[in-house]
Amino acid sequence: MLRNVNDLAAAVKEDACLCLPERVHQRPAWAPPWNILYVWGMGYVVLLVLQPSIANAWWCIALVVASGLGMCWWQVRHFTYRVQWLLDMTQRTLQPARGGSVISLDLAHSIGIIPGPPDHGVLSCEVEFRHKAAGPIATLCAVELQSSDSETLSMQMDSLDRCVDELVERLGIRRSGGRLVPAR
Repeated sequence: MLRNVNDLAAAVKEDACLCLPERVHQRPAWAPPWNILYVWGMGYVVLLVLQPSIANAWWCIALVVASGLGMCWWQVRHFTYRVQWLLDMTQRTLQPARGGSVISLDLAHSIGIIPGPPDHGVLSCEVEFRHKAAGPIATLCAVELQSSDSETLSMQMDSLDRCVDELVERLGIRRSGGRLVPAR
């Protein structure tokens, strides 16, 4: 599972097939479903003690059960690691994870980095797949940068630059666009 720029860089160097998620970011810890159901159950018990006439109504019981199950469903869906693209280094192909046609990579293709939209105030960059004639084809993944200070941010941007350099070298395609950090 790719959680940060360093995980992505290690995967690019070592893996024969990359499973790229929609976003490379540190996932917050999530509450297991039984914890959610426990909290909902305790809330219902408190409601039963304070307002027994409302708590015993069929609609209240249905609301409590539906909201508990809905929260469990949302948690599982929200925190699931979703692969968006499969990038096979040995065969030099790119394929959408959810079906679709395989793209054979050639010299007309390139990979570059563009600034991504901030997500909840977090700086991100997008690794973009392009074609010389057709232009942008797809965003391979968005990478969140932990911008605690400018030195850390600069190191992460340099690491992402090196990661894309390694990726284009392994695939035998070119790099498009500028670098995040000027080469030294």
